[in-house]
Amino acid sequence: MNDKKETLQEKKRDDKIAPVQKESPKPGIQVYIGPSFKGAARGTIYNNGPSTALVEAVKRKSVIGELLVPIEKLAAANRELASSDSALCRIYRSAEDFFRKGE
Repeated sequence: MNDKKETLQEKKRDDKIAPVQKESPKPGIQVYIGPSFKGAARGTIYNNGPSTALVEAVKRKSVIGELLVPIEKLAAANRELASSDSALCRIYRSAEDFFRKGE
């Protein structure tokens, strides 16, 4: 009998967990803060997803996707880029090398 009670209590707890979204949310307005390259310029604002060139660059070097930030986080991202030892700054430099070498 106790096993049945525990199972019902566990079920009640599980029912309170929010369902997982199966579709990714729409990206909203995003700004590319990485180095300019053919097909994408630094500061470009994307309302309906990134350009084809930027999508292809992200496929070839996934960290470039970190340089596409929601407009609400633009000021914080720019502050982080200004700090030479930040992760975002290292990603930016890695992207510069990537585009310079033409990989």
